[in-house]
Amino acid sequence: MAAMDEHLCSDEMIMAFVDGELDPETARRVSEAIESDPALQKKAVMFEQTVSMLEGVYDAPMREEVPAHLLKTVREYNPDLDRSKQGILARLQQFFSRQLPQPAPAFALVVVVLLAGGLYLHHGQRSLQPDGSGVHAIVTSPSFARALERSPDGRIVALGALHARVSPVATFIDRHNRFCRRYDMLAPEDDNRIIGRGIACRGQEKEWRTIVYQQVPEQTQKAPSAYEPAASDNPVDRVMNRELSDLLNEQQVRDLIDRGWMGP
Repeated sequence: MAAMDEHLCSDEMIMAFVDGELDPETARRVSEAIESDPALQKKAVMFEQTVSMLEGVYDAPMREEVPAHLLKTVREYNPDLDRSKQGILARLQQFFSRQLPQPAPAFALVVVVLLAGGLYLHHGQRSLQPDGSGVHAIVTSPSFARALERSPDGRIVALGALHARVSPVATFIDRHNRFCRRYDMLAPEDDNRIIGRGIACRGQEKEWRTIVYQQVPEQTQKAPSAYEPAASDNPVDRVMNRELSDLLNEQQVRDLIDRGWMGP
C-alpha cells in the first residue's frame, strides 16, 4: 500500500470523513478506500456510531429534529455504486432512513445493532433488540440487574442459567445525572476472560438499561482490570470518558448500594 493510501486509511482520516470534515476530492478518495476494504468499513461504522451519533443524541435538546450532521456523510458522500458494491455508506443510508424518518425526542431516537463491529448502542426507552448473540437476554435479565444493583466495583457475579458473569468496573454519574456502571461481561468458566464490555445507566425509571455494549473478539479476550480513562482506546470507554460527569469512589458506591441507589 502506498504512503498516500496509508494516510487516507488512517484513523484520523476516517474519523474526519464520517464527521463530514474533508474536502470533496479527499472525501471521494477515502470513500473509495473504505468501499474496497471490509476492515475499513467496520472501523468507519464504529467511528460513525461512537462519535457522530452519540454527539448528536447527547448534545441535542429533548425535542430537536434529527441532527442534520448525522445524515451529512451519507447524503453528500454517497458514491455512485451499483447495488452489489454498496458498502458502509449504503448501510448507513438504510439505517438512517429506517430509524430516523422524522423529528423525535433526542433520547428516544434510535436503537442500533451493529454486528459488523460487534458494537451495540441503545438510546431511549427501548432495549437492545434480540440479535442472536445472547446479549439481549443477558442485559435485560433480572439477575443482571440485581448484579449491578448490589455489587461493588470489582466483584464478579455469576448470572446462573445465562452462562455468563458480570463485573462492575467503574461507577459514575453521567451528564444527565444518571447513575451508570461500566461493566465487563465474563465467560462462565473460571479463567475470567472478558467476552464483552458495556455501560448500563439507571434513570428515573429505576431500571438498569445498557446504553452501549461491545463484544470482545476471542483473540483479544483477557482478564478484567481497573478502568483507566487515559489509557483506554475501546469504544465503550470512549463513551464513558465522553459522558462522565463524576467518577464515584469505592465508599460512595457502597453507600449508594446500601441506600438502594437513592441520592444523599
